[in-house]
Amino acid sequence: MQIIKNSFPNYSETELISSAYSQLYDKYQTGLGHYFRNLYHIFKFIDNSEITDKSQYSSLVRAQLSNFELVILFYNSITDYGNLKFKPLIEKYKILKNINIETLIDEEKHIEYYESLKNR
Repeated sequence: MQIIKNSFPNYSETELISSAYSQLYDKYQTGLGHYFRNLYHIFKFIDNSEITDKSQYSSLVRAQLSNFELVILFYNSITDYGNLKFKPLIEKYKILKNINIETLIDEEKHIEYYESLKNR
């Protein structure tokens, strides 16, 4: 992250995260794109279904996610890749509830954004 900060000194923290994530996404687009589309559609299906206890089903899906997956999902939600469609579902179903915040790239700077996602 420091390399990106040095390359783009006038960028905000969100712009830096977006730039770093875009580079990661471009490199691993085949796997990441497929993965996030599937995960998004699972939560969208739960959200659009007529079941009464949606949190029970979303918890089952959330329990399958490793901390690494949660971290990548966290950064995905900050960027244009996941902000518009997936972020509302991330907030609604508290998908990032069990993330280990110590594994964020910059815990000190990113904790505030994490707290806003977690507590909605």
